[in-house]
Amino acid sequence: MQRGGLVLVLISGCVMVARLQSVDLIRHFYVIEESKSWTDAQSHCRDKYTDLATIQSLTQNHEAHNLALTGGPFWIGLFNCSWKWSGEDRLAEMEDAFENWDGGNQELLCGTLSKDRKWRSADCTDQNYMFCSNAEDQKHILVQRTMSWAEAQRHCRADHTDLSSIRSKEENSDLSSRLQNLNTVDKAWIGLHRDCWTWSDGSGPPFRMWAGKLSSDENKDCVVMGSDARWTSEDCTKDYGFICYQDKRHTALRSVKVRLRAGSADLSDPELQDAILRQLQQKLEVAGVTQGVKLSWRRQPDRSIFTKEEEEE
Repeated sequence: MQRGGLVLVLISGCVMVARLQSVDLIRHFYVIEESKSWTDAQSHCRDKYTDLATIQSLTQNHEAHNLALTGGPFWIGLFNCSWKWSGEDRLAEMEDAFENWDGGNQELLCGTLSKDRKWRSADCTDQNYMFCSNAEDQKHILVQRTMSWAEAQRHCRADHTDLSSIRSKEENSDLSSRLQNLNTVDKAWIGLHRDCWTWSDGSGPPFRMWAGKLSSDENKDCVVMGSDARWTSEDCTKDYGFICYQDKRHTALRSVKVRLRAGSADLSDPELQDAILRQLQQKLEVAGVTQGVKLSWRRQPDRSIFTKEEEEE
């Protein structure tokens, strides 16, 4: 592109400088008053936003509650997690999965297999023998050393593959029979474990806002926020409104006036306008501003960018 001689005519335009402040993530909550089950609400939030609301502080709890016009209850992302096998995402309670719980209390967080072939929950700090599995030969080993569940998991992963997962009635009977000849031991660790009350997105510190003592009803595994902003557990199949969330970066907008001496170049040419922006971007990079900045032209009501100013001597 040829450049003509410069004249003393000033052309001015404005560059919009949008800077993303990476340290200023702001959590936005969205109240959906359409009633859905917890699972359907989770799917909706993950499709339209990030997830069901993860609430990490008292301030965020107030912000979410203040958006709820009808007062609730509204589903949030907290739920009572399911049993899983060590090292797997596969749930122990899947419809096609074998299980053999004794039918009693399952409130503790780690699983054992007993001489009577039943699975029972236990305090993870208890000291028990363990069943380890080898992936290569598909065999299980009874390790006759007492450890906590976490210690047993580390031991099995170091010397074998992992704590044992039980897939069938026959496998369950085989492992249980190995305890029959032990006089002082009636159970051993297996790979069953869970972390109670976790967030749908898997994140967040343990902030809680319970309304009172949790219900002992084992079917109430999902959490709603009530009209008083406090939380209670509820049956996940019930239909309620729900609260979604999405984190957004704070954007700071600045308008910078640019003055050019007009020559014969056509400043309405989009290619020339883009070239000027690239030169400005390069100057920012030389100055050490390399991330989180986006430049764009601010257009006048008539869609033009530059306006001609009075001549100067």
